[in-house]
Amino acid sequence: MQIFAMSFSVTSLLDIKKCSQFIVLPMLLFFAGLVHAMSFPAVQNLQIASDQLQWDEVADAGGYNVYYYAGGPSKFEITFDYLATVKNTTSFAGLQPGLYRVVAFNSDATIYGDLGAARTIWLKEGGSVGSANVDSGDGSTVTFIGSNNDRYIVETECNNESTGICVASCNTAGNQGVVTGGYCSASKPHINGSGGADNYSCYSPTLASVITAGAYCVK
Repeated sequence: MQIFAMSFSVTSLLDIKKCSQFIVLPMLLFFAGLVHAMSFPAVQNLQIASDQLQWDEVADAGGYNVYYYAGGPSKFEITFDYLATVKNTTSFAGLQPGLYRVVAFNSDATIYGDLGAARTIWLKEGGSVGSANVDSGDGSTVTFIGSNNDRYIVETECNNESTGICVASCNTAGNQGVVTGGYCSASKPHINGSGGADNYSCYSPTLASVITAGAYCVK
């Protein structure tokens, strides 16, 4: 009986240990997931003034990471490179033309803001400041992709066009350029495109309710 009791006791302890492992491991994974999913508050009021990148202080922030892209905004995906970390300040000097984003992090640098959702500010070659997309006010969105603003994309979305024609012009938003190519899309599948000297036209014979025309332009 003594041998049986000892065997039962050891087996019970092993079972308890295994159970505790099954309980503790999911809990650790759960809390690790929570930490990973948490995001620090976003930086607000990002601006460029007095040749410095400036922003509002984020409560309880331990510091800020500055990210940079050496070029202008693009219609395509951009990868921002880490540039610097600043602490005890809400500004960064020594700017070069390009795109900037700032992300805050907590006091022990374990939780960061969302870089992908951070606001982008653009320091142009001439020193002026712009945003990623410049609304020309005529239904077009002008997106620059050249570091010297020499190449850009104009995209125009036309809604409820009775003619079925939508035109993207390179001469918009203060730019004067020529077409090097273009693209079309529509809410209906049948659509044709053709390029002119300074524009790209899209035509839908089925009178699509929404047509998008895009022009690749060069100054």
